[in-house]
Amino acid sequence: MPWTRPPVRLSPRQRTLLLAVCEAYVRTGDGVGSEALARRPELPWSAATIRAELGALVEAGLLWAPHASAARRPTDRGLEFYAAHVIVDRQGAAPWLRAVDTAAGDLQGEPRRQSVLRVVGALLGGAALWIGGAREGPCVRAVEVVEVTERLGLAVFVEAGDTTWTALFEVPDAWRGRSWRGALATGLRWLCVGRTLAAARTRAREVLAGEDPSVDGYEPDDVRAAAALAPALCAAALSQGGPGVDVAGVGRLAKRLHEAGAPVGDLVAFVEAPAALAEVVDRVADRRPRPAHGVCVCVGPPGTLEPSPPLDHVSLLARRVGAGADGGVLGVLGPAPMDFARAVPLVEYAARAIGAEASGAPS
Repeated sequence: MPWTRPPVRLSPRQRTLLLAVCEAYVRTGDGVGSEALARRPELPWSAATIRAELGALVEAGLLWAPHASAARRPTDRGLEFYAAHVIVDRQGAAPWLRAVDTAAGDLQGEPRRQSVLRVVGALLGGAALWIGGAREGPCVRAVEVVEVTERLGLAVFVEAGDTTWTALFEVPDAWRGRSWRGALATGLRWLCVGRTLAAARTRAREVLAGEDPSVDGYEPDDVRAAAALAPALCAAALSQGGPGVDVAGVGRLAKRLHEAGAPVGDLVAFVEAPAALAEVVDRVADRRPRPAHGVCVCVGPPGTLEPSPPLDHVSLLARRVGAGADGGVLGVLGPAPMDFARAVPLVEYAARAIGAEASGAPS
Protein backbone atom coordinates (compact mmCIF):
# COMPACT_ATOMS: atom_id res chain seq x y z
CA MET A 1 0.00 0.00 0.00
CA PRO A 2 1.36 3.47 -0.82
CA TRP A 3 2.12 5.75 2.10
CA THR A 4 -0.42 8.47 2.74
CA ARG A 5 -1.39 10.89 5.47
CA PRO A 6 -4.85 10.74 7.09
CA PRO A 7 -7.36 12.83 5.10
CA VAL A 8 -8.07 16.40 6.20
CA ARG A 9 -11.77 17.14 6.73
CA LEU A 10 -12.69 20.83 6.78
CA SER A 11 -15.85 22.87 6.47
CA PRO A 12 -16.08 25.04 3.32
CA ARG A 13 -15.29 28.14 5.40
CA GLN A 14 -12.28 26.53 7.08
CA ARG A 15 -11.01 25.36 3.69
CA THR A 16 -11.32 28.87 2.22
CA LEU A 17 -9.52 30.46 5.16
CA LEU A 18 -6.74 27.87 5.20
CA LEU A 19 -6.07 28.38 1.50
CA ALA A 20 -6.08 32.16 1.99
CA VAL A 21 -3.50 31.96 4.80
CA CYS A 22 -1.31 29.59 2.76
CA GLU A 23 -1.53 31.75 -0.37
CA ALA A 24 -0.44 34.83 1.60
CA TYR A 25 2.41 32.92 3.24
CA VAL A 26 3.69 31.48 -0.03
CA ARG A 27 3.55 34.94 -1.65
CA THR A 28 5.05 37.03 1.18
CA GLY A 29 6.71 34.63 3.63
CA ASP A 30 4.70 36.20 6.46
CA GLY A 31 1.74 35.08 8.52
CA VAL A 32 -1.68 36.72 8.36
CA GLY A 33 -4.13 37.67 11.12
CA SER A 34 -7.91 37.64 11.41
CA GLU A 35 -8.25 41.41 11.01
CA ALA A 36 -6.33 41.39 7.72
CA LEU A 37 -8.39 38.49 6.42
CA ALA A 38 -11.66 40.18 7.42
CA ARG A 39 -10.75 43.20 5.24
CA ARG A 40 -10.57 41.02 2.13
CA PRO A 41 -13.79 41.46 0.11
CA GLU A 42 -13.95 37.81 -0.96
CA LEU A 43 -14.09 36.65 2.69
CA PRO A 44 -17.57 37.69 3.95
CA TRP A 45 -17.03 36.93 7.65
CA SER A 46 -16.33 39.03 10.72
CA ALA A 47 -12.92 39.13 12.36
CA ALA A 48 -14.33 37.28 15.38
CA THR A 49 -15.68 34.46 13.22
CA ILE A 50 -12.42 34.21 11.30
CA ARG A 51 -10.46 34.22 14.58
CA ALA A 52 -12.49 31.26 15.84
CA GLU A 53 -12.00 29.31 12.62
CA LEU A 54 -8.26 30.00 12.62
CA GLY A 55 -8.16 28.65 16.17
CA ALA A 56 -9.84 25.45 14.97
CA LEU A 57 -7.26 25.13 12.19
CA VAL A 58 -4.49 25.53 14.77
CA GLU A 59 -6.06 22.76 16.85
CA ALA A 60 -6.14 20.57 13.71
CA GLY A 61 -2.39 21.08 13.22
CA LEU A 62 -2.82 22.98 9.94
CA LEU A 63 -1.82 26.45 11.22
CA TRP A 64 0.41 27.66 14.03
CA ALA A 65 1.33 30.87 15.82
CA PRO A 66 4.07 31.60 18.37
CA HIS A 67 1.43 33.11 20.72
CA ALA A 68 -2.32 33.64 20.81
CA SER A 69 -2.37 37.11 19.23
CA ALA A 70 0.25 36.44 16.56
CA ALA A 71 -0.46 36.10 12.85
CA ARG A 72 -1.16 32.53 11.72
CA ARG A 73 1.22 30.61 9.51
CA PRO A 74 0.66 27.24 7.83
CA THR A 75 2.32 24.12 9.19
CA ASP A 76 3.88 21.60 6.81
CA ARG A 77 0.58 19.72 6.81
CA GLY A 78 -1.31 22.92 6.02
CA LEU A 79 1.01 23.65 3.11
CA GLU A 80 0.50 20.13 1.82
CA PHE A 81 -3.27 20.67 1.83
CA TYR A 82 -2.74 23.93 -0.05
CA ALA A 83 -0.50 22.22 -2.62
CA ALA A 84 -3.12 19.55 -3.22
CA HIS A 85 -5.95 22.07 -3.75
CA VAL A 86 -4.28 25.04 -5.39
CA ILE A 87 -5.42 25.87 -8.94
CA VAL A 88 -2.41 25.36 -11.21
CA ASP A 89 -1.24 28.44 -13.10
CA ARG A 90 -0.13 27.10 -16.47
CA GLN A 91 -0.02 30.56 -18.00
CA GLY A 92 2.21 31.83 -15.22
CA ALA A 93 4.42 28.77 -15.60
CA ALA A 94 4.83 29.24 -19.38
CA PRO A 95 8.32 30.84 -19.16
CA TRP A 96 9.47 27.91 -17.03
CA LEU A 97 8.05 25.42 -19.53
CA ARG A 98 9.91 27.14 -22.34
CA ALA A 99 13.08 26.84 -20.25
CA VAL A 100 12.50 23.09 -20.07
CA ASP A 101 12.15 22.98 -23.89
CA THR A 102 15.43 24.85 -24.22
CA ALA A 103 17.19 22.51 -21.77
CA ALA A 104 15.87 19.39 -23.52
CA GLY A 105 16.68 20.68 -27.00
CA ASP A 106 17.54 17.84 -29.34
CA LEU A 107 19.13 15.76 -26.57
CA GLN A 108 18.02 12.19 -25.97
CA GLY A 109 18.33 9.63 -23.19
CA GLU A 110 20.46 10.37 -20.13
CA PRO A 111 21.87 13.73 -21.36
CA ARG A 112 18.30 14.97 -21.95
CA ARG A 113 17.21 13.84 -18.49
CA GLN A 114 20.17 15.42 -16.72
CA SER A 115 19.75 18.71 -18.57
CA VAL A 116 16.06 18.87 -17.62
CA LEU A 117 16.86 17.96 -14.01
CA ARG A 118 19.35 20.80 -13.68
CA VAL A 119 16.99 23.47 -15.03
CA VAL A 120 13.98 22.28 -12.99
CA GLY A 121 15.99 22.31 -9.77
CA ALA A 122 17.32 25.79 -10.51
CA LEU A 123 13.86 27.18 -11.36
CA LEU A 124 12.34 25.88 -8.12
CA GLY A 125 15.31 26.65 -5.90
CA GLY A 126 15.75 23.06 -4.90
CA ALA A 127 17.13 19.69 -5.88
CA ALA A 128 15.71 17.74 -8.82
CA LEU A 129 16.06 13.97 -8.80
CA TRP A 130 15.41 10.95 -10.95
CA ILE A 131 14.63 7.53 -9.52
CA GLY A 132 15.20 4.94 -12.24
CA GLY A 133 12.75 2.12 -12.80
CA ALA A 134 13.63 -1.03 -10.92
CA ARG A 135 14.33 -4.34 -12.59
CA GLU A 136 11.85 -7.10 -11.76
CA GLY A 137 14.31 -9.97 -11.35
CA PRO A 138 13.72 -13.62 -10.41
CA CYS A 139 12.34 -14.80 -7.07
CA VAL A 140 14.43 -14.69 -3.92
CA ARG A 141 15.47 -18.15 -2.68
CA ALA A 142 17.45 -17.16 0.44
CA VAL A 143 18.02 -14.22 2.79
CA GLU A 144 20.81 -13.70 5.31
CA VAL A 145 21.48 -10.82 7.70
CA VAL A 146 24.96 -9.85 8.91
CA GLU A 147 25.71 -7.57 11.87
CA VAL A 148 28.56 -5.42 10.52
CA THR A 149 28.92 -3.13 13.56
CA GLU A 150 26.71 -2.09 16.45
CA ARG A 151 25.18 0.54 14.16
CA LEU A 152 25.30 -1.16 10.74
CA GLY A 153 23.74 -4.29 9.32
CA LEU A 154 23.87 -5.96 5.91
CA ALA A 155 21.00 -7.81 4.24
CA VAL A 156 21.99 -10.39 1.62
CA PHE A 157 19.39 -11.51 -0.94
CA VAL A 158 20.10 -14.56 -3.09
CA GLU A 159 17.89 -14.86 -6.17
CA ALA A 160 17.19 -17.98 -8.19
CA GLY A 161 20.25 -18.56 -10.32
CA ASP A 162 22.45 -17.55 -7.35
CA THR A 163 22.63 -13.85 -8.22
CA THR A 164 23.34 -12.06 -4.94
CA TRP A 165 22.43 -8.50 -3.95
CA THR A 166 23.24 -6.69 -0.71
CA ALA A 167 21.75 -3.74 1.16
CA LEU A 168 23.57 -1.91 3.96
CA PHE A 169 21.33 -0.35 6.61
CA GLU A 170 21.55 1.56 9.87
CA VAL A 171 20.34 -0.42 12.86
CA PRO A 172 17.30 1.32 14.45
CA ASP A 173 18.01 2.83 17.86
CA ALA A 174 15.39 0.62 19.50
CA TRP A 175 17.29 -2.51 18.41
CA ARG A 176 20.73 -1.53 19.64
CA GLY A 177 21.99 -3.58 22.56
CA ARG A 178 19.54 -6.38 21.71
CA SER A 179 19.86 -9.58 19.73
CA TRP A 180 18.03 -8.57 16.55
CA ARG A 181 19.84 -10.30 13.67
CA GLY A 182 18.01 -13.63 13.83
CA ALA A 183 14.57 -12.05 14.19
CA LEU A 184 15.17 -9.72 11.26
CA ALA A 185 16.44 -12.54 9.07
CA THR A 186 13.38 -14.64 9.93
CA GLY A 187 10.99 -11.80 9.10
CA LEU A 188 12.76 -10.99 5.83
CA ARG A 189 12.60 -14.62 4.77
CA TRP A 190 8.86 -14.68 5.28
CA LEU A 191 8.47 -11.49 3.24
CA CYS A 192 10.96 -12.25 0.47
CA VAL A 193 11.58 -15.95 -0.16
CA GLY A 194 9.50 -17.18 -3.08
CA ARG A 195 8.75 -13.62 -4.21
CA THR A 196 10.58 -11.17 -6.43
CA LEU A 197 12.15 -8.25 -4.59
CA ALA A 198 9.52 -5.95 -6.08
CA ALA A 199 6.71 -8.20 -4.82
CA ALA A 200 8.40 -8.48 -1.41
CA ARG A 201 8.54 -4.69 -1.15
CA THR A 202 4.82 -4.49 -1.93
CA ARG A 203 4.05 -7.20 0.65
CA ALA A 204 6.03 -5.33 3.30
CA ARG A 205 4.05 -2.18 2.59
CA GLU A 206 0.82 -4.14 3.05
CA VAL A 207 2.01 -5.43 6.42
CA LEU A 208 3.00 -1.89 7.45
CA ALA A 209 -0.47 -0.68 6.46
CA GLY A 210 -1.94 -3.09 9.02
CA GLU A 211 -2.75 -6.19 6.98
CA ASP A 212 -2.47 -9.51 8.80
CA PRO A 213 0.81 -11.17 7.77
CA SER A 214 -0.87 -14.63 8.11
CA VAL A 215 2.26 -16.08 9.65
CA ASP A 216 2.52 -19.87 9.88
CA GLY A 217 5.53 -20.95 11.90
CA TYR A 218 6.82 -17.36 12.22
CA GLU A 219 6.56 -14.80 14.99
CA PRO A 220 4.24 -12.01 13.78
CA ASP A 221 6.36 -9.39 15.59
CA ASP A 222 9.43 -10.55 13.62
CA VAL A 223 7.59 -10.06 10.34
CA ARG A 224 6.28 -6.64 11.33
CA ALA A 225 9.72 -5.49 12.48
CA ALA A 226 11.24 -6.70 9.21
CA ALA A 227 8.47 -4.97 7.23
CA ALA A 228 9.63 -1.58 8.58
CA LEU A 229 13.05 -2.09 6.94
CA ALA A 230 12.16 -4.29 3.98
CA PRO A 231 10.90 -1.63 1.49
CA ALA A 232 14.18 0.31 1.60
CA LEU A 233 16.30 -2.87 1.64
CA CYS A 234 14.46 -4.30 -1.39
CA ALA A 235 14.75 -0.94 -3.17
CA ALA A 236 18.51 -0.93 -2.56
CA ALA A 237 18.87 -4.44 -3.98
CA LEU A 238 16.61 -3.65 -6.95
CA SER A 239 18.62 -0.56 -7.86
CA GLN A 240 21.91 -2.45 -8.14
CA GLY A 241 22.88 -2.83 -11.74
CA GLY A 242 20.10 -0.46 -12.78
CA PRO A 243 19.80 3.27 -13.45
CA GLY A 244 19.66 4.05 -9.70
CA VAL A 245 19.29 7.56 -8.30
CA ASP A 246 20.38 10.82 -9.96
CA VAL A 247 20.22 14.04 -7.89
CA ALA A 248 21.10 17.61 -8.92
CA GLY A 249 21.03 20.77 -6.81
CA VAL A 250 21.29 19.53 -3.19
CA GLY A 251 23.76 22.31 -2.33
CA ARG A 252 21.31 24.94 -3.61
CA LEU A 253 18.50 23.59 -1.42
CA ALA A 254 20.75 23.22 1.62
CA LYS A 255 21.82 26.86 1.25
CA ARG A 256 18.21 28.04 1.10
CA LEU A 257 17.26 26.01 4.16
CA HIS A 258 20.27 27.35 6.06
CA GLU A 259 19.39 30.95 5.16
CA ALA A 260 15.84 30.33 6.43
CA GLY A 261 17.19 28.98 9.73
CA ALA A 262 15.97 25.45 9.00
CA PRO A 263 18.06 22.37 9.88
CA VAL A 264 20.15 20.99 7.04
CA GLY A 265 21.54 17.82 8.60
CA ASP A 266 18.37 15.74 8.10
CA LEU A 267 18.25 16.73 4.41
CA VAL A 268 21.87 15.69 3.84
CA ALA A 269 21.33 12.35 5.60
CA PHE A 270 18.18 11.78 3.55
CA VAL A 271 19.85 12.43 0.20
CA GLU A 272 22.94 10.39 1.13
CA ALA A 273 20.81 7.27 1.65
CA PRO A 274 19.84 6.45 -1.99
CA ALA A 275 17.73 3.41 -1.14
CA ALA A 276 15.68 5.29 1.45
CA LEU A 277 15.39 8.31 -0.85
CA ALA A 278 14.20 6.13 -3.73
CA GLU A 279 11.66 4.40 -1.49
CA VAL A 280 10.17 7.66 -0.21
CA VAL A 281 9.93 9.22 -3.68
CA ASP A 282 8.36 6.03 -5.05
CA ARG A 283 5.78 5.96 -2.27
CA VAL A 284 4.86 9.62 -2.71
CA ALA A 285 4.55 9.22 -6.51
CA ASP A 286 2.01 6.44 -5.99
CA ARG A 287 -0.20 8.23 -3.49
CA ARG A 288 -3.94 7.84 -3.96
CA PRO A 289 -6.03 9.48 -5.17
CA ARG A 290 -3.66 10.77 -7.81
CA PRO A 291 -4.47 14.18 -9.30
CA ALA A 292 -5.27 14.59 -12.98
CA HIS A 293 -1.84 16.10 -13.67
CA GLY A 294 -0.12 13.14 -12.03
CA VAL A 295 2.07 15.28 -9.72
CA CYS A 296 1.84 14.16 -6.09
CA VAL A 297 2.95 16.58 -3.39
CA CYS A 298 4.17 15.87 0.13
CA VAL A 299 5.39 18.53 2.56
CA GLY A 300 7.64 17.10 5.24
CA PRO A 301 8.43 13.79 3.44
CA PRO A 302 8.32 10.85 5.86
CA GLY A 303 11.29 8.78 6.92
CA THR A 304 11.29 5.34 5.34
CA LEU A 305 12.74 3.46 8.27
CA GLU A 306 10.08 4.03 10.92
CA PRO A 307 9.99 5.71 13.33
CA SER A 308 12.25 8.19 11.53
CA PRO A 309 10.90 11.76 11.84
CA PRO A 310 9.51 13.69 8.86
CA LEU A 311 11.88 15.87 6.87
CA ASP A 312 10.62 19.23 8.10
CA HIS A 313 10.71 22.44 6.04
CA VAL A 314 11.03 20.56 2.73
CA SER A 315 8.43 19.79 0.07
CA LEU A 316 8.61 16.85 -2.32
CA LEU A 317 6.87 16.79 -5.69
CA ALA A 318 6.92 13.53 -7.62
CA ARG A 319 5.55 12.30 -10.94
CA ARG A 320 5.92 8.88 -12.48
CA VAL A 321 7.29 8.60 -16.02
CA GLY A 322 6.59 5.40 -17.95
CA ALA A 323 6.69 2.03 -16.20
CA GLY A 324 9.05 -0.80 -15.40
CA ALA A 325 12.79 -0.71 -15.96
CA ASP A 326 12.42 1.84 -18.79
CA GLY A 327 10.48 4.30 -16.64
CA GLY A 328 11.12 6.09 -13.39
CA VAL A 329 10.02 8.95 -11.16
CA LEU A 330 10.90 12.63 -11.52
CA GLY A 331 11.02 14.36 -8.15
CA VAL A 332 11.81 17.80 -6.77
CA LEU A 333 12.93 18.54 -3.22
CA GLY A 334 12.31 22.20 -2.49
CA PRO A 335 11.54 24.62 0.32
CA ALA A 336 8.22 23.92 2.02
CA PRO A 337 6.72 27.32 1.04
CA MET A 338 6.84 26.92 -2.73
CA ASP A 339 4.85 28.50 -5.56
CA PHE A 340 2.91 25.26 -6.08
CA ALA A 341 0.57 26.86 -8.63
CA ARG A 342 3.52 27.08 -11.05
CA ALA A 343 5.66 24.25 -9.66
CA VAL A 344 3.06 21.56 -10.33
CA PRO A 345 2.68 22.25 -14.08
CA LEU A 346 6.47 22.59 -14.34
CA VAL A 347 7.07 19.12 -12.87
CA GLU A 348 4.31 17.66 -15.05
CA TYR A 349 5.82 19.20 -18.18
CA ALA A 350 9.39 18.22 -17.27
CA ALA A 351 8.29 14.62 -16.74
CA ARG A 352 6.81 14.59 -20.22
CA ALA A 353 10.00 16.14 -21.62
CA ILE A 354 12.10 13.42 -20.01
CA GLY A 355 9.77 10.87 -21.56
CA ALA A 356 10.17 12.66 -24.91
CA GLU A 357 6.44 13.41 -24.84
CA ALA A 358 6.53 17.21 -24.70
CA SER A 359 4.93 18.92 -27.67
CA GLY A 360 5.99 22.51 -27.03
CA ALA A 361 5.39 25.00 -24.25
CA PRO A 362 2.20 27.00 -24.32
CA SER A 363 2.50 30.65 -25.07
